[in-house]
Amino acid sequence: MLSGRYPTWQNARLKTIASIVFCIVALVLVYEERAVLDPRKANVVSVLPSIPSFIWHVFLHKREIDPKLQTAIHSWAELNPEHEYHLVDTVGATDILFDLYKTRPDVVHTFQSLESTVMRADFLRYVLLARYGGVYTDVDTEAIIPINHWIPEAYKNFTRVVIGIEYDQLEEERHVTMPHSLSLCQWTIAATANHPLLWYAVEETMYQIHSLADSYQTDVEHLRPTDKEVIVTTGPGLWTASVIKHLRNKGYHNITYADFSGLKEPKLIDDILILPIDAFGTGQPHSGSNKEGSPDALARHLFSMSWRHGCTPGDSAPCWD
Repeated sequence: MLSGRYPTWQNARLKTIASIVFCIVALVLVYEERAVLDPRKANVVSVLPSIPSFIWHVFLHKREIDPKLQTAIHSWAELNPEHEYHLVDTVGATDILFDLYKTRPDVVHTFQSLESTVMRADFLRYVLLARYGGVYTDVDTEAIIPINHWIPEAYKNFTRVVIGIEYDQLEEERHVTMPHSLSLCQWTIAATANHPLLWYAVEETMYQIHSLADSYQTDVEHLRPTDKEVIVTTGPGLWTASVIKHLRNKGYHNITYADFSGLKEPKLIDDILILPIDAFGTGQPHSGSNKEGSPDALARHLFSMSWRHGCTPGDSAPCWD
C-alpha cells in the first residue's frame, strides 16, 4: 500500500503505470500459453466466426461402444471445453427428428424407414449439420488440435464449411472401394447451420436411397446395401459428389475432382475450405498421407470399421447392420 507521503496525483500515476505493466504481462502470458498449446498454429484465429460450438457424435448401433474408443471420444470434449457436446443415440435422434418433422416430414420419413444402421448414421450427420451446424465427427476419431484453431486467419471471415480429403488416388492404383479418383472426408465435417451444401446433401441422400430401393424393386425399409452401395448412396461417394454438384450450381461450372487433388495448403472455394489429406486423414498408407502422423493433423481417424462387421471392402454381398 502506498504511503501517505505521496501526493494524490503521484499515487494515481503509480497506479496507472502498474495497470499498464500488468496488462503487458498478461498479454505476454496469453501469447506464451497459445504458443505452448500449439506453436505451429500461432497464425490461426482462436474462434470460428460462423460455425456453432456444437460437437456431434452419432452411435445408433444396438451394441455398446467399443471401450477402446472411449479415450478418442473423450478427447473432443476435453480439447474443446467451450463446445457443447452431444452423443446422439437412437432415442436422441428421435427427439431431434421430432423437432424437424414440422418443416421436413419427408426427411423424417426417409430416416425412420431405413433399417441399415450405417445408412442412418450417414444420413443423420448431414441432417444434424444442416439443421444445427457445428462439427460432426465419427466416434472412432481423435481430436488433436482444438476446433477453434482449425481455420487459418486468412480464411476466418469467409469459411462456412470445413472439409478434409479422405482419399486421393494420385499416381497409385485405384482403391477397390473408391468410386472416383478422389474422395472428400465425411467422418469429420464442420459447417454453419442451414448451409445450402448440407441441405443439398440431405436431398441427394434421400434421392439416392429411394433410387436404390427402386432398383431392387423394394421399399427403403428392406434395403440390404452392399459395401459399395453404402459408399455411393449415403457415404463419402455421395458426399463428394454433393460438394462437386453444389459448387457447380454456385457457378463453378468447370470444377472437377482434380481441383482437390494433391493439395498442400488449405483451398477456399466459395465459402468451403478444403484441407489437405493430413488434416483429417493423417496416418493412412495412401493418398500422400504422412504414414507416421503429421504435424498438420487436426484430427485422427482410427478406422474401427465397426459398420462393416468383418466384411471385406468391396464385397458384393450385403454388408450392413
